Amino acid sequence: MSNQGLRGILICSTGVSFCTLHLIPNPASCLNLTALLIHSVGNPLSPYFWDSMATIRSLKIKTATCKRIVKELHSYEKEVEREAAKTANMKEKGADPYDLKQQENVLAESRMMIPDCRRRLEASLADLKGIVAELEESDQKEGPEIDEARNTITEVEKLFETAEL
Repeated sequence: MSNQGLRGILICSTGVSFCTLHLIPNPASCLNLTALLIHSVGNPLSPYFWDSMATIRSLKIKTATCKRIVKELHSYEKEVEREAAKTANMKEKGADPYDLKQQENVLAESRMMIPDCRRRLEASLADLKGIVAELEESDQKEGPEIDEARNTITEVEKLFETAEL
C-alpha cells in the first residue's frame, strides 16, 4: 500500500460520554499503531461499534437500577423492623387504642412495600441478565462494566436465596 497520497489520518478515540478526533500528520510512521487502535477500540465508523456502546450504557443503567432497588429493599426491611419494635413497645406500655391502631397501619403499609420492591427487583434482575447474555453473544465477555453486572447479579441472587430460607 502506498502512502504517497495520504496527508494525515483521523483517529476517533472514545470515552464514556465523548468522542475525540485526533489528526496524525505522518501516517507512514504509525500505520501499525492506527490498525492497533482501531482493532482494540473497535471501528468507530461501524454501526456495531455504536450499538455496543449503547448496550454498555444500557448495561450500566440496568446495573445501577438493580443496586438502587437492593438498597431500597434493605431500607424497607429496616423500616419494618423499626415500626414493629415501636408497635410492640406501644402495646407493652398500654398506649391509646387509636394511636396503636395508627401505628399498626404504618407497620402494615411498610410491610406491603417489601413484596412490591421484590417484584421490581426480580424484573430488574431479569433485564440485567438479558443484557449480559446479549453482550456475551456479541463476544463482549470482558470489561469492568460486565464484571460489575455479574457481581450485582450474584449479589441479588444470593439475596433471593436467603429470603427463601
